Amino acid sequence: MALFLLEQRHGAEFVFRVARELVVYIRRDRDEMQESIYLQYRRHMRDDIHTVQDWMIHHLHEKILVEELAALVYMSARNLTRLFKTTTGITIGRYLEKLRVEKALHLLQQEGKIESIARQCGLQSDSQLRQMIKRHTGRLPSAAR
Repeated sequence: MALFLLEQRHGAEFVFRVARELVVYIRRDRDEMQESIYLQYRRHMRDDIHTVQDWMIHHLHEKILVEELAALVYMSARNLTRLFKTTTGITIGRYLEKLRVEKALHLLQQEGKIESIARQCGLQSDSQLRQMIKRHTGRLPSAAR
């Protein structure tokens, strides 16, 4: 509520800066990044890109097409691809892959089966999941547990 009141008085840009300062990070070990992928690449004020990012987060278990994402925000796939990269500094495909890796690592800590985890992350096979985790973390899923 306080952020809403600040926005009414000082505008959205000001509230965005205040909200970023209020984030308290969970302590992580030295091998993990300080920020989660769910917070990275969101330091912008574009509601349409936030809509796309939120939709991707909630539909990781599905096959995600750029055309489908573009339809969500009423623009062409080419324009969305360009705008997403300009706004976030990362491509849609790379962002999606990072989301899937983070979700997979979280699920691995809960002792799930790797085949099930791969499906929940929208991947076709457990070998695809293993390759993706190794590419991003430098270690196999068994070591990530």
